[in-house]
Amino acid sequence: MSHIDDEYVNTQRDPKILLTTSRDPSASLIQFAKELKLVFPNAQQMNCGGQVISEIIETCCAHDFTDVVLVHEHRGVPDGLIISHLPFGPTAYFQLLNVVTRHDIKDKKTVGTMPQVYPHLILNNFTTKVLATRRILFWGKSENGLYPLKFSPNSSFHIFPNRVALLGLRVDSSVWHSHLGHPASPTLQFLISHNKLPLSGTKVLCNYVCHSCPLGKSVKLPFSSSMSVSTSPLELIHSDVWSSSNKSISGFSYYVLFVDDFSRYSWIFPMKLKYEVLSFCHI
Repeated sequence: MSHIDDEYVNTQRDPKILLTTSRDPSASLIQFAKELKLVFPNAQQMNCGGQVISEIIETCCAHDFTDVVLVHEHRGVPDGLIISHLPFGPTAYFQLLNVVTRHDIKDKKTVGTMPQVYPHLILNNFTTKVLATRRILFWGKSENGLYPLKFSPNSSFHIFPNRVALLGLRVDSSVWHSHLGHPASPTLQFLISHNKLPLSGTKVLCNYVCHSCPLGKSVKLPFSSSMSVSTSPLELIHSDVWSSSNKSISGFSYYVLFVDDFSRYSWIFPMKLKYEVLSFCHI
């Protein structure tokens, strides 16, 4: 992907995708659309019904959808995929060949459940090394939710069948931090040294600041900066509602706080139910 495709990252905007089918879809197309929905993040599925595609596009633009995915079929077989980016495009057309849904696979134990084998759609100039060579790297059946690598006697690894390591490029410790689930620096250093992971540098970045770690551990995002200045009491009042894990002796579980921006005078009111906050907002 090029830098043009980093729209969601640069604007911190999550994709909102509508997945629909052509008119009067067959049972196989509906099943394919259900499974295709799992490929796209934050996707919603809707039957086309009697609407035309222009009406669907207008509705999606009015409800802040970022993309529309339209699936076509020919004689009950899915054969086409149209992905349109809103509101101004671009629109991509894909041909579907030899579509097999998980519903059509008889022995589902060999493929596992969908959360275990979550599909990923990766487009890199529409070519990959595997596609160019048409070589199957490995294949095997699922065993207790895992996919063990079993090498044949003719494999180049048969000399050391119990000691096989498949290593890629040496990467920075920040990459390992992301791959290993964002551990703390001491844990990351232990994992890299204990497992002898390929590292591009000689030391683990102890002062590395991960952008995702504080966001994942925070209950909510911080408030935005404000430059407003109050000149009199009760001109601006801040309020917040929070709950307690344990009820008080009087049976209160929620509390609402009001703070005067000018004097910093505060009022706290206990509540038994959260909707009671409306009774305190009549000022």
